[in-house]
Amino acid sequence: MKDYPQIFKDADLRFGLCLGSKSTYRELNKDSYVVFNARIYTEKVFKKYKNTKIKDFFEGQVLEIWYGDIDFNKDIKKLKNAAYKLNEPIVITSEMGTHLLTIYPY
Repeated sequence: MKDYPQIFKDADLRFGLCLGSKSTYRELNKDSYVVFNARIYTEKVFKKYKNTKIKDFFEGQVLEIWYGDIDFNKDIKKLKNAAYKLNEPIVITSEMGTHLLTIYPY
């Protein structure tokens, strides 16, 4: 069984990462693509539950392998590293489960 929390920690992506005030962070990082309260799932889990549990904020939490704020300009390499270490695609969604991006391990 994969140790998802440790893999993300090793990739320097702490579970529950909070970038601070949304408005202040956006003001200070105008060129960044930021998703607050992002959720990450394995692609397999996302495909299976995308129209059911993942759309339900509370039920979706049980399935997620990571949760927190993401600044794609700063974190994309970390996310790719996590997918590589997991050796499977990961799906990043909004807080309410809307698919934003799939990152592949290759």
